Amino acid sequence: NLTQSIARDIVAEQALWIRAAGYHLGTTTHDEVVAVPEREEQGPECFNYMVERMKIPPAWCADLPLNAAGGFGKSYGAVK
Repeated sequence: NLTQSIARDIVAEQALWIRAAGYHLGTTTHDEVVAVPEREEQGPECFNYMVERMKIPPAWCADLPLNAAGGFGKSYGAVK
C-alpha cells in the first residue's frame, strides 16, 4: 500500500533522528517508533523529544502535516 510505504519512509527518517539523539531503538513499524532510554528517569525527556521530532516532516515533503502521540512506561504493553 502506497500510504504505508510513505509512512514507513517518514518514520525511518524520524527513527534516525531519535537514534542520533542518543536513544536506543527498541522497534519500529510503519507508523511507530519505540525507544528505550538508558535510564528510567529519561523516559519523559525521551518521549517529549520523540513526539516533537515526529511532528517534523522530512525535507522531501516539507509541507506534509504531521502529528504524533504516544506515551512511556516500563513495558511496551503498559503504553499500549
